Amino acid sequence: MVQKTRLDPIVAGDTNTARSLILKGVRLGAKRVIVPEVNIKAVKLMEELNAKPLVHCIRMRLGPTCNEDTSRIYGIPNYAKG
Repeated sequence: MVQKTRLDPIVAGDTNTARSLILKGVRLGAKRVIVPEVNIKAVKLMEELNAKPLVHCIRMRLGPTCNEDTSRIYGIPNYAKG
């Protein structure tokens, strides 16, 4: 979904699907996507697409660690979800 100029969320089963979603979003006017840095495939994909990082955010959690599968998350709605 494109909201103003931001594309989110992006959930895909593989990198090629994520690439297609991102490129379609760009054609629809998206200029920004918040990429979760824990998904190395997402970071590499953005590098392949020549995206430039604008802001970095430290991911913090209050409470015990939980196991998360972030492998299909290529874009998040906001930094609070990262």
